[in-house]
Amino acid sequence: MRFQLFIPAIAGASAVPLQSGSSCKSTPHDSSWPSVAEWASLNTTISGSLIRSAPAASACWPGNPFDSNISCDNATNKWSNGTWHSQQPESIDYQIYANNTCLPKDASGYAAERGCSNNAFPQYIVNATQEVHVAYAIKWAADRNIRVIVKGTGHDLNGRYERRLE
Repeated sequence: MRFQLFIPAIAGASAVPLQSGSSCKSTPHDSSWPSVAEWASLNTTISGSLIRSAPAASACWPGNPFDSNISCDNATNKWSNGTWHSQQPESIDYQIYANNTCLPKDASGYAAERGCSNNAFPQYIVNATQEVHVAYAIKWAADRNIRVIVKGTGHDLNGRYERRLE
C-alpha cells in the first residue's frame, strides 16, 4: 500500500513563491511547509518509509538534477510500459498530467525547453506497509495542511488527481 503527499503542478512555481490562503494547501514555497527536521521526524515515526521523490527519468537530464536512482537507459527502455510506471512510486502513466517535464529524449511529448522540474510530482511519498503508518502520516499531513493523494490498490495511476483526501 502506498500513498503520496502530493503538491500539484503549478505553472511558474519555481519562479514565483505562492502564498497559501486559508483554503489552500501548503506548498514547498510557503513558510508553513515542514522543515527538513520535521520530515526526518515523520520518517522515523513511520519506520523509515518516507521517500523524497525524484522524477523517474531525471537521470536523463544533465547532472541528474534530482539524484534519481533509476538510470536513464532503464527509464528510456521502459518508458512506454505502464506496469513499469505503476511500480515507480513517483511516476504516472500519462505524463501530460505532469506537464511533460523530465521525459527521456525520445518519449512522446518530449520538448527540451520543458526541462526537468519536480513541481508536478509529489515531493514526498510514504511507502506505507502498516496501517499505523497510513494513519500517522495522514494525521501528520492534515495537521500541517498538506495535500494527500492515494496511489495504488485500484486508485488513479494515470496522474489525474481527482481522488483527493483533504
